[in-house]
Amino acid sequence: MKTRTIVTLAAATVALVGVSVIALTAAAEGPRGGGWGCARGMGYGPAMMGGGHGMMGRGAGFALFDRLDTDGDGRIGAEEGRAAIRDGFTAYDTDGDGTLTLDEFAPLHAELMRPRTVDAFQRLDADGDGSVTVEDMQAPFDRMLVWGDADGDGALGPGDRRAFMDGNRGPRR
Repeated sequence: MKTRTIVTLAAATVALVGVSVIALTAAAEGPRGGGWGCARGMGYGPAMMGGGHGMMGRGAGFALFDRLDTDGDGRIGAEEGRAAIRDGFTAYDTDGDGTLTLDEFAPLHAELMRPRTVDAFQRLDADGDGSVTVEDMQAPFDRMLVWGDADGDGALGPGDRRAFMDGNRGPRR
């Protein structure tokens, strides 16, 4: 692939991810910040302090929205969105060459995925103690085994997959 094509694809990817995060956050939070935010759990959702809008009140998604709404009109215009993407791109372009390598893109991606990572962690942390055991990580497979083992042989096989896809699923033991 030509360098120019790679740069264009990288820039388009960053722009798409940035706009997607902005759009999804804005849609989830709404104009007044009354939604769920980017994820559930640690700082996201009704179980936390602040009336259900994150650990300290309004939620992480709304804080992002406020940061991007530089003119304070309650909306993110095209120029505000593009400027945010440009600034974010520049912040992760550590060598200043106008492109993001995989090593530069990885921390950006990790930051954008953080809410999903927290959500996945909390789904695994069944007792809510802030740590995940091997048993916690095995639990989703165990549930899948119980619900997907149509023939009751204690393993998942092609016949189980067909039965599951046909709607013949559920505990068989």
